[in-house]
Amino acid sequence: MAAARTLEHLTIENASLAEIRRRAIDAYKMGKGSQADIASSYRVDLRTFQRGLSRFNETGQTAPRPRGHRQALYSGKQLKALAQLGGKHPGHHGQSSRPSQSQGH
Repeated sequence: MAAARTLEHLTIENASLAEIRRRAIDAYKMGKGSQADIASSYRVDLRTFQRGLSRFNETGQTAPRPRGHRQALYSGKQLKALAQLGGKHPGHHGQSSRPSQSQGH
């Protein structure tokens, strides 16, 4: 039995995150244990498993949600146009229009 568990965990380590989530959700739906049991056997925090199960029930997706930065507001031609505007109006491009303190005071 220990060899089977070790083999199962080796297989889990080589699987993608989406596949691991799919296996854990399938195990839960087949009644192989409680949410806590399944989360523990797949070495996942219970709350993480619950969120994955909820997402699967809502969307059918097991892949993690996209992560990272939000999409850029401007790209390509828009960035070039903004750069040109910045060159025409240097006071609006991070340069102060106030006189420096070394002048006069």
